[in-house]
Amino acid sequence: MALPGTVGAAVGQLTAALVRALRERRQTVRALARCARLADLREAEL
Repeated sequence: MALPGTVGAAVGQLTAALVRALRERRQTVRALARCARLADLREAEL
């Protein structure tokens, strides 16, 4: 049986990786949304 500290460390690493992945995805979505808005603005200028 794994030691409680080992299990806790594994859960902590998994949680940190999940949070990091969600933050990266959120940043990507925001960047893509800005690009889409920029394209709309450029079309409106024409």
